[in-house]
Amino acid sequence: MTAWSPEEIAIAQENLRRRREAEYRAREAQRQKALQALRDAAPRVFPRFPAVRRAYLFGSVTDPGQIGPAPDVDVAVEGALSPEDYFALWRALEEESGETVGLVELTGDSPFASRVRESGEVIYERQNPDAEGSH
Repeated sequence: MTAWSPEEIAIAQENLRRRREAEYRAREAQRQKALQALRDAAPRVFPRFPAVRRAYLFGSVTDPGQIGPAPDVDVAVEGALSPEDYFALWRALEEESGETVGLVELTGDSPFASRVRESGEVIYERQNPDAEGSH
C-alpha cells in the first residue's frame, strides 16, 4: 500500500471540505424552503380550524445547519382539536405546504410545551380568540 503524500492528503481534505460545504448549503436551502412553505400555508390553513389559538414552528427546521436529509417540519398548536380536526389539520398543512409535517398539540405547561413557546416561531395567532365562543 502506498502512502499518500502531504499534497494528496491536502487535496483530499479540501475535496471533503467542499463536499460538506455543498451538502450544508443544500440542506440549508431545503430548510429555508420548508420554513417559507409553512409560513405561507399558515394563513390559508389555520383559520379553517377555530380551535387553534396559536401555532409554532419548532425543532431542527428552525435551527440553521441542524436539518437532516429527509426532514419533517415540526408544527405545534395550542387549542383543543378533536381527532377528526387534528388529522384534517395535519393533512391540510401537508397539502398546502408540500412538506412533510410533524404536528403536535401543546397542552398544559409541560417542559416541552414551555420550550416550544419560548423558542418556537409563532406562525399563526388567532385574532380575538375569546370572540369564537361568544357567537
